[in-house]
Amino acid sequence: MPDLSKKYCVLLTPETRAELELIVRRKSLGAAKIRRATILLLADEAHPEGGWHDWEIAEEVGLCERQIVRIRQRFVKA
Repeated sequence: MPDLSKKYCVLLTPETRAELELIVRRKSLGAAKIRRATILLLADEAHPEGGWHDWEIAEEVGLCERQIVRIRQRFVKA
């Protein structure tokens, strides 16, 4: 599968990153919302702990690589 992660580059502002980190820490939210926040945090090219490849993120969160690409794409287009 081609590496589509470069087409949709996730660059989070510090404010957005803080919001997503808060979502990940709150366990009362739905699992899907927490998983999406985790994916975006791991994909963030602007942070030293981010910039993971889609296949690495897929292994970490337990989804297929295509789903990671779709979540990244939806975030960038929004």
